[in-house]
Amino acid sequence: MLLLLLAAPALGQGPGGFQIFGNADMSTYGGPQKPNEGYFFQFHGLYWSITPGITHEIGYPGSRTVFVGIHPTGPFDTASDVRIQTNTLDTSLFNNQFRVGNRIEFGRIEDRDGWFVSVFQLRDESQGLTASSAEMVFNDPAFGPFGERLLYGNVNNDGSTEPPYSPPVFRDLPVTFYNVLLEKKIDTWGVEASYLHRFITRRAGGTVELFLGARYFEFNEHFWVNTGEDPGETTIPSFLGGSNWNTDAENHIVGPQIGLRWFKKRGRWTISTEGRFMAGLNRQNLHQQVNMGPKLDPGPISTDDGIYYPPFEPKAMGPTNASHSAYANEWAPMVELRVEGRFQITRSISFHAGWSGMWVDGVARATSIIDYTVPAMGFDLANNR
Repeated sequence: MLLLLLAAPALGQGPGGFQIFGNADMSTYGGPQKPNEGYFFQFHGLYWSITPGITHEIGYPGSRTVFVGIHPTGPFDTASDVRIQTNTLDTSLFNNQFRVGNRIEFGRIEDRDGWFVSVFQLRDESQGLTASSAEMVFNDPAFGPFGERLLYGNVNNDGSTEPPYSPPVFRDLPVTFYNVLLEKKIDTWGVEASYLHRFITRRAGGTVELFLGARYFEFNEHFWVNTGEDPGETTIPSFLGGSNWNTDAENHIVGPQIGLRWFKKRGRWTISTEGRFMAGLNRQNLHQQVNMGPKLDPGPISTDDGIYYPPFEPKAMGPTNASHSAYANEWAPMVELRVEGRFQITRSISFHAGWSGMWVDGVARATSIIDYTVPAMGFDLANNR
């Protein structure tokens, strides 16, 4: 679910007693070049991207049969009055964006044993999109002895507001938003600490290092949907216009980690590859704020001459404000791979460039866990991994 691409050039201080400007040791006397020992510090400038995840519809998956009008002069429920409504927006509208960040690693190794700590943080990724005339499907379960629904409304579209009023005809109403603002933000960071063991350097095979430790990885996604009020003078009013819902998915992943690194020095140059695996447990914290239909005013309008039901207004659904929270634990394995080239400038300064890729499973995305059920929405935990 998460792919981190391209580790940009990095500046490091190799383990060598902090003789920063001492000459690089390239001696092969008595065997192959030996790796430095002592304290070390590395700073990596990062240029990474995060995959947007599996595409999900913005709305309840599937379709609804809705009515767009009943003409008083013609027969009811003709083909021209019925439409199959589907979602016109989905999360594929959000694309990959490369962001800068940094990774700091420091530690110490002596007599082939040591330790290191690594911390990374990526600058927040934010995207905003606008859409017009967007249609959304909402799950609208039946209730009551007559099987009515909250999105039932009068579809008699002769617009009568003067007596004698035309009789109302109640059917499933279409949901249209004429203006929609979608916003998504991702923030992520992590830290790891490991014991390090360096095996004996082989003459032709390079050096292998083993590390064992623990890792913490945090990935948070925030998704905001804001809809504009009905602009007026529309054939089908946006009766839910002005609604908004904000969803946050926090992923706190922690677990033991094992890793291997192979590297080989030749003169001033070093090439290395390494892999890490974490058996992670993801503690998910999910939060949602919903403001649905702030302009709704259900029920008939009373006049001295009787009552009438405004066309394309829900008969029974009123404004709804809701807050939801949910918590879940998921298995979240993580695999990280790195490939790197290094040029030794002085004894303790080198220049690094490489690629880093990370894959994490069991991660909740705010864009995929929304339950689009009126009136209060909520979470669909079937998609939290």
